[in-house]
Amino acid sequence: MRCNRCGECCGPVFCSEGELEDIREFVVSHDIDIQNHEDVLCCPFFHKEKGCLVYLVRPFLCRLFGHVPAMRCASNLNVNISVEEEQKLMNDYLKIGANRMISEVLEVLPFVGGNNK
Repeated sequence: MRCNRCGECCGPVFCSEGELEDIREFVVSHDIDIQNHEDVLCCPFFHKEKGCLVYLVRPFLCRLFGHVPAMRCASNLNVNISVEEEQKLMNDYLKIGANRMISEVLEVLPFVGGNNK
């Protein structure tokens, strides 16, 4: 994966219950500080210098970004699967319950020991 860490693709995304729990646990166990951005549509886990602070447990949709035609990288990096493959992946993902927004993590972090700075 090529990435220039511009953050253009980093915004609120849907995630499954399992992904949400993985993110919660990762944030707490790694003492990750939530990033406050002027742009409310920027992901609270995107850091200008470090990139994605939850990269190891990022949601499926974040993993797809830049690799599928419908979610192109602003720098035109990495598109390498077909529209048909993309549709199958997205349909499969929706079947497992991608029904929570990543922003919901912020609502529970103060109650599970996360930093909300």
